[in-house]
Amino acid sequence: MSLNDRSALPDDLERAVLVGRAWCADIGAPRPVAVIGGELVDVSSVALTTSTLVEQPEIGLRLKEAAANLPRLAALDPVLANSAFDRRDPSTPGSSRHVTCRRSRRAG
Repeated sequence: MSLNDRSALPDDLERAVLVGRAWCADIGAPRPVAVIGGELVDVSSVALTTSTLVEQPEIGLRLKEAAANLPRLAALDPVLANSAFDRRDPSTPGSSRHVTCRRSRRAG
């Protein structure tokens, strides 16, 4: 299985705010992340879980405004490539299973 292209992502990826979870080897667990401008950023300083993240008012707009100050985890393409269940390298970031990315329509 190959996930090294962006065909499953929205056409407006550069403007969209997508949220989900990514496996992070440094903590040995998934953490909430966002894809903003094609980059994967750590949003655990905003919310510890994806459910509490998406329940916050105006979260898409708030994440876009805070993007420059959020820790960058990785470029999106390597994370996508490392998300296929049959080719996972647990020492590098990959999407966490059992979570889907959701577009935040509140981003404006």
